[in-house]
Amino acid sequence: MIHINPGILTNLILVILLILIWSGWFQSFIKELGTERSISLFLVLTFVFLFLDVQITSNWKINIGGFLFPLIGYLVILFKEYKKERLHLLIATILLGASFFLFKELIRLDPILLVMDEVYQITLLLSVMIIIVASKLSHRIILLLGGILLGDFLFQLRHEKTLSYIYLGGSNISDILWMAVIFLIVLHSIFIGVTERVKEKKMKIMKIR
Repeated sequence: MIHINPGILTNLILVILLILIWSGWFQSFIKELGTERSISLFLVLTFVFLFLDVQITSNWKINIGGFLFPLIGYLVILFKEYKKERLHLLIATILLGASFFLFKELIRLDPILLVMDEVYQITLLLSVMIIIVASKLSHRIILLLGGILLGDFLFQLRHEKTLSYIYLGGSNISDILWMAVIFLIVLHSIFIGVTERVKEKKMKIMKIR
């Protein structure tokens, strides 16, 4: 497995997403999440503010682009949903955050569980879980953003005494988050494609009958 320095993946993915969106890709996805302008602005600001850290206390630091902007994205999409769905999504976010925390803990306790780079393995596991749990793309994005941010917060809080300082939205977690976004979009597209083909085959069978 090729080793890439933390943070580089995030920068590459954000640039690639912007180029694809401006080239006319993901139009159906964009309509579900917002407008092309708002999503492009969100990605640009996230990229710019990845280079800005804010010191909260002597041992607490937040990366604006890595933590605050994904959190804002999570809240904006969440409050676009109906009230009944919000509660379900909040509960699912907590469960996914707990799963992320558990993955990190198990890897820390028993590194033999890693069959590939930690970033790729956690990303793949989370993406598959989200595809199974949610059906709408907006719900999947919500669970992805909220679950990863919450899980990382819990993990760092749990190990506050052993860590030199708590850094929310750091390069490693940003890589996991944006890699998961790419995996999620790919899996979502495959899932939609397979579902549509199955429906077409059912319709043909019904017509024959």
